[in-house]
Amino acid sequence: MTYRDRLYSWCIVRLLPQLQRVTVSRFRSRSQAENHLRVLRRLMPAAAFAIVFDPPAPPLPNSQPHPAHAINPSNSPSTERVTPSAKAGTGNSA
Repeated sequence: MTYRDRLYSWCIVRLLPQLQRVTVSRFRSRSQAENHLRVLRRLMPAAAFAIVFDPPAPPLPNSQPHPAHAINPSNSPSTERVTPSAKAGTGNSA
């Protein structure tokens, strides 16, 4: 599903024989879809239409991360960093 389709989740579908359907148009809000459906029903009274909410599919649980977002362990910063100057200055001199 494209980004544009995710923004426009409300669809008007035309119902066809043998349980087929065709998406006529997509809308951001249900009220926009209802208003457009009124117009379609006036223009095509014999056709059957329905308003459908088509949410974006959730990500698959075993999906691989995008290569650009993968973490390379050799490039990750170390949690323990000790510089030579820090080692020399830690001792107490009496």
